[in-house]
Amino acid sequence: MRLSRTSTLTALLAVTITVAATGTAQAVDPNAQARAVADQIADIAPEVEIAQSLELGDSLLASVDAGFLTIPTSPTDMVEIASLAEGAPDLAVSLPQLDGAEPAHLSDDGTVVYTSEDAASLAVQPLADGGTRFLSVLEDHSAPSAYDYVFEGAQLELLDDGSVSVTQDGVETARIDAPWALDAEGAAVPTRYVTKGDTLTQIVDHTSGDFSYPITADPHVFKWWGHQFQMNNSATNKLIKVINAGAGAAGVAAALSAAGVISSPGAIPAGIASAIGWFGGAALGLCNWNDRGVNINVTWNGWVTCTPR
Repeated sequence: MRLSRTSTLTALLAVTITVAATGTAQAVDPNAQARAVADQIADIAPEVEIAQSLELGDSLLASVDAGFLTIPTSPTDMVEIASLAEGAPDLAVSLPQLDGAEPAHLSDDGTVVYTSEDAASLAVQPLADGGTRFLSVLEDHSAPSAYDYVFEGAQLELLDDGSVSVTQDGVETARIDAPWALDAEGAAVPTRYVTKGDTLTQIVDHTSGDFSYPITADPHVFKWWGHQFQMNNSATNKLIKVINAGAGAAGVAAALSAAGVISSPGAIPAGIASAIGWFGGAALGLCNWNDRGVNINVTWNGWVTCTPR
């Protein structure tokens, strides 16, 4: 199975590369392990489209949907996610600190990999759709189980469905998908998020069972211009009734959950639900002129637009 969108951050347990010598000195490809790590991620994780990066001095630059991603060569520097939306704040994320972490290597498929002496490697994948996957590569049982990512100056809120809302100055500007983890055979490995202030910790309980290495665990960060809710005609009409009845943010969240648009009422920040309510039932009705449903778009700064499906 290959890699798919919708983002997260990926912890992967990798194999060791052995280079054989045959009596004469042989050139060692510094990107060989990076390619091996990227190949292992591709083999076990859902498919995504990785944006290609350009090497610029001490960093790599990738152009993604509605923004740019700057990935540092040094594992101690921050990954910077910049939006093209006017006034949208940038987001800086520091990587987990591993012992003996090496400078970045760029693999053929665009995955940026940092190896280390800590039975783990780190990797970053800039995604063409605007998301970013942060990867940790665990080689065996001695690898760390906790990986800390610091979202500088942001506030993180763990939602009911396991995803995380990232807010800056009180406005949600990114979302981190609920975590998952798979071992080399595709078996699920227990994983979860812990949040404190601007720090996201992914716990990968890879020593809790008899798992096959490498194990891939993924949080996926999606830096967004806003959020889109796709609704069919029936769900749209039910939402209109809820809004017209004055149910407020809680009613909007419940209606979206009942329609299957979100996993639970707690999976949407109250500010976004309120913005949809303020948009109004009448406006949604006009938008749904063809009785096929609507796409409700909420921008990062709270503006709401609607397009018919």
